[in-house]
Amino acid sequence: MTIWAGSGVPHSVLCGAGSTGLGVGFFNRLVAPEQPTGGSRDSDAAGGSRG
Repeated sequence: MTIWAGSGVPHSVLCGAGSTGLGVGFFNRLVAPEQPTGGSRDSDAAGGSRG
């Protein structure tokens, strides 16, 4: 669309790449499962695993 508006090819590529990056980042946050903020439930404070 920026080419049709009279901008050059480099400007158009930069606009397209920026909007694509933002779109991918946005949808990645929607689709990706939330990561726990604390430590793992499978390990204790000393770093060993529970069995």
